[in-house]
Amino acid sequence: RSVDAVLCTEVLEHAVDPERLLAEIFRILRPGGRLCLTVPFIWGLHEVPYDFRRYTPFGLEKLVSEQGFVVERQEKLTVGAPAVLKLIDSEVNNFIINVAPAQQMTSFKLKWFQFKVLLHAKLLQILARLWTSTFRFERVYIDNLLIAYKPR
Repeated sequence: RSVDAVLCTEVLEHAVDPERLLAEIFRILRPGGRLCLTVPFIWGLHEVPYDFRRYTPFGLEKLVSEQGFVVERQEKLTVGAPAVLKLIDSEVNNFIINVAPAQQMTSFKLKWFQFKVLLHAKLLQILARLWTSTFRFERVYIDNLLIAYKPR
């Protein structure tokens, strides 16, 4: 009961015991204190082997409410075609940073790969504009944002 706010961003999916983590956050918050929480919904594996779960908005609200919080607001972040582009970009970056060096790609092969990535990125930007004008893709998004408070 000593802090006014807790920011917990992109952590809960790595917690071995998320209920215990949220209970501790609830304990240290003053009455009326706020929790700002983000967790991925669709995202590639990361921090392996400590990437344990993905939450839907419903599961996240249930989990937080069961610890005594009152959910004030929920929002989906990076929705639709931009989410698809972000996922592809993440996978390409993973390839460049982790896979290509392990494969000991020659300078030429890496430059050729980068050129193809640039070409695909431009094509995907065009597709994203077409998709956005036709489809909303509201069920495809990167992150959940949740703001909750500890009742007085």
